[in-house]
Amino acid sequence: MRVDKTLKISRVIVCVIIGLYLVLCFGGFYLLKLSGLSYYVIVSGSMQPEINIDDVVVSRNLNETEVSSSLNVGDVATYFDGTAYVTHRVYDKTTDTDGNPVFIFKGDHNNTIDRYSVKVDQIKGKQVFNLPHAAGLFEFLNSTYGTVTLISILLILFVTENTLSYAINSRQSKSPTKSGENHSVDDLTPQTEMS
Repeated sequence: MRVDKTLKISRVIVCVIIGLYLVLCFGGFYLLKLSGLSYYVIVSGSMQPEINIDDVVVSRNLNETEVSSSLNVGDVATYFDGTAYVTHRVYDKTTDTDGNPVFIFKGDHNNTIDRYSVKVDQIKGKQVFNLPHAAGLFEFLNSTYGTVTLISILLILFVTENTLSYAINSRQSKSPTKSGENHSVDDLTPQTEMS
């Protein structure tokens, strides 16, 4: 009885691991996109101490209307400066010479504001949460080496679980009864005599 419970628990664990792997590797990043979220790996210390190098910032994607209405001074947002994505805090919200809204950004750790004002169409998203030191995991999961490694681990778990299951089941079927003899099911069925 205890062996059966152990097997069931091990099967559940293997299924959960396989499920998490499939969600993370094949669906997690796409689920982020489908849910209106994007992630950005932080490569500089300009937002320290709140956001550090190798953190992953998950942001809610914003269209131009949402940027104007929901992005405020003090919010952390990501914009594209023409060559790279930059995640900084909104320092000021103003208008350009044509009356269009523009944003001034500044890194928390920087002494000065960012060099250029940022137009609404350059802003990609507003920070939802931060995953500290998660860049390595994201890069690993997205790499060929990471995928091969995780698939290998899952195969080893699967083979090990099935081998143990087979060994335990074959051992149980060969185990003797209390009297020390092996009996078939027919031997244990009560016999009635017919007259």
